[in-house]
Amino acid sequence: MPPEVERTLRHMFETFNGQGKPHGLRASQIPEEVFIVSVAGDLEIFSRVHGLSNALRYIADRADARYPAFVVDAVQQHAVDWLHALEQGAAADMQSPSDALREATASLELIADVIDLKLPWMTGFSRRVADAAFACAAGVGLGDVEQGQVRRAALIHGIGRASVPNSVWDSPTVRSEADKERLRLVPYWTDRAARRIGTLRTEAEIASFVDERLDGSGFFRGIKGPAIDVAGRVLAVAAHWVLLRTSRPGQAALDEADAIAALKREAELGRLDAAAVAVLTGHPQSGAMHAPSNEAAALLSSREVEVLGRISLGDSNKEAARVLGISPSTVRAHLENIFRKLECTTRAAATLKALALGLL
Repeated sequence: MPPEVERTLRHMFETFNGQGKPHGLRASQIPEEVFIVSVAGDLEIFSRVHGLSNALRYIADRADARYPAFVVDAVQQHAVDWLHALEQGAAADMQSPSDALREATASLELIADVIDLKLPWMTGFSRRVADAAFACAAGVGLGDVEQGQVRRAALIHGIGRASVPNSVWDSPTVRSEADKERLRLVPYWTDRAARRIGTLRTEAEIASFVDERLDGSGFFRGIKGPAIDVAGRVLAVAAHWVLLRTSRPGQAALDEADAIAALKREAELGRLDAAAVAVLTGHPQSGAMHAPSNEAAALLSSREVEVLGRISLGDSNKEAARVLGISPSTVRAHLENIFRKLECTTRAAATLKALALGLL
């Protein structure tokens, strides 16, 4: 992956005022291209959902907070032309997404890890969904090609989460109707974003069914029964299985037995595919990540893995120390060793590398 692309991905959720994640960097500490990518995404999404004038107002209100003022000024001047070019399929001298994908060496696993970094409690979530979906696809009889498509769809199924502010995801309380509608549209935005990469059109389609339910109670289409193909049903079951096993704001992770019971209940109510549920509840370990190789496992001690696990979830040194029953200075010492062993200098980079190695 070109270094400037990797740098942008690692800082995607930092903000100009230092209130972003994972490091709280501010102003000149953040590469300018991060702000350009961030504001471009917000302009495209919010102009479609709320109209151009409201989108520009949203962006202007966040000058020198989420984005620097000079980026906001550029948007105010050129938004109409940019959106017109986007509607026309982009200018002729702009590189197409499929061309960019062919030139990039980043794997979908890395892209999934970066997507999940938006929310610390989702660290590794897409990989776990991909593992569960792949096992489930094989179990219900899909062929090799379809199994690969389902796995790739699982890795990219969270792209649309970028359309919803972190404050909504992190809220443990009842959400407003406006926030609920934002969440319902996440699979729609996933489909739109991933479909721009020609080589992922099939996977984008599958990913867009992640929140559909067989009884029509899902979203964003609200379709039911035969309208949802097997690949979409498998992904929906896999994603719900992993979510049940994931701690999130206001909801602790279920243990294995309770998660199996909850998944079976969804099948009995006609919401999730019974065959896919039977595969996952018969092989609950399929929702876990792959075990690291012996070489990777030898990189970090068990305590260092525990420390990095807490840090990857967004804990400060003090919070990690309290959970693990050690002192903050000990956590800091472990982090220094982790950075040295993984040849990283930031928490986000260490998290991504550990995920790639199967250590988290």
